[in-house]
Amino acid sequence: YKNLEYGLEGKALKQDFKSLNKAFDVIIRWMGYKERLTLYELIKRIIDDTGLLDMAVSIGEQEISALFKFLDYARDCDEMGCNLEEFMDELNYIGEEVNEPFITEEANDAVKFMTIHSSKGLEFPIVILADAASNFERANSTILFEPEAGIAVKNQDKYKKDQDKYKKVKEFIEQKERQEAKRLLYVALTRARDYLVISGELKSGNQDNFIKWLYRDEYIDEHIIIKNKPEEFDAFDGFNKQSSKQKPVVPRRFKETNIKVSNVLSVTSLAEYTRCPRRFYLKNILGLYENVFFDEIDQGSDRLPAYERGEIVHKILEKHPEFQIGEIDEIVKGSSEKELCKQDEVFIKQCLENYINSCICNLTGKSISEMPIFYRLSEQNYMSGKIDRIILNEDKAVIIDFKTNEQMASDVLKSYELQLKSYALAIGEILDIPVNKGYIASLYEGVMYEVDVTRESLSRCKILLEDIFYKTSNFMSAESFEKAKSCDYCGYKGEICK
Repeated sequence: YKNLEYGLEGKALKQDFKSLNKAFDVIIRWMGYKERLTLYELIKRIIDDTGLLDMAVSIGEQEISALFKFLDYARDCDEMGCNLEEFMDELNYIGEEVNEPFITEEANDAVKFMTIHSSKGLEFPIVILADAASNFERANSTILFEPEAGIAVKNQDKYKKDQDKYKKVKEFIEQKERQEAKRLLYVALTRARDYLVISGELKSGNQDNFIKWLYRDEYIDEHIIIKNKPEEFDAFDGFNKQSSKQKPVVPRRFKETNIKVSNVLSVTSLAEYTRCPRRFYLKNILGLYENVFFDEIDQGSDRLPAYERGEIVHKILEKHPEFQIGEIDEIVKGSSEKELCKQDEVFIKQCLENYINSCICNLTGKSISEMPIFYRLSEQNYMSGKIDRIILNEDKAVIIDFKTNEQMASDVLKSYELQLKSYALAIGEILDIPVNKGYIASLYEGVMYEVDVTRESLSRCKILLEDIFYKTSNFMSAESFEKAKSCDYCGYKGEICK
């Protein structure tokens, strides 16, 4: 904070100075919040002030999932009574591992790819340090900031005082990065028990890299012998012979333990459970894809499958959330790489016309299309999905799920209701914004089905979801998943279901 304040006293470009002043004001405001808000509330306020959610939405699903996961983690720390300082210490301790949401089992005799950071404390018979000739990045940003050295701006007008400061901060940052790189090199060189293979090509130029350092005597440890022309040996062959007789090498300090693998289900698959639990079991637990068992029908028809027509409508509404009825013909023409038959064109146009004539276009607030979610329902149980449309208005939200069914059967509508309630549950807990309205927009029918998203309804939904996750994570038998009364649209009916 003090270094940022000091940096603002220097001369900077007008646009840079304005941006720095704005950043300075925002940081002062956040400092005032930190004693009054919980970690979750503080981080949410920072996200709102910086527009970080909008930026994440523009980048894609992975960025949004990471942001929601971070908010979820902050809420957990609040529940444990952590203050801001303890929270920051915890983040530093976790390091790179916090970016990996799931732990998967790994065979001991497999080739492992990992960063140098994550290899600390481990030892392997053979280690390959790849791309050791890659040059380190230099600090070339227009604005440089380092907590110890302060802030500096690269001045286009060659103002000497600014240029001197920029040069000093740049040198300070690069010196720290070189020191960290040397520590990393030492870690990399000491991970191998038998053989260390370093690959890379010596390059001309002044930039540093690992191979250049290794060819300078002052950087080579006296206990490390480097052979420029190593003796011929088949390291992997020897290792394979050894591993065929002995158990794979495992560091003794680690005890064998069972690792819990996270259970992740999509909102769509959870909704399928309400239509037929047995169908859900066959598809999502046994992995038997339903389309394999369908007989080929409608051969010779030019019509697209129903799901493809639905995808086209969804993509149009994502790309064109607002349009006029006179623009529909032009929009539909460029909506598909395939040539649409007359029936499909009529179908898509009717969906779009019903969309314009619905109450959706009259809703006010900030509209977000195709918003990905990643929600932790309980320990090791996660739910993923994508909300077709969410409209944020002050401290409330409206969720809309677009459907393109030609006819909305009652059992199908029931499954869609669970889907929308799951989204409402996730938004309410992740963003701390209550969903006061939820609609299933049956676009072809031109009907808006309002869904009960009251607190009591969402509580019942959560209990049902937890029950589904319990059954899937405990590998219960098929008999635990009841059959639906109607099998009209099912590809598993008959011997497969039995």
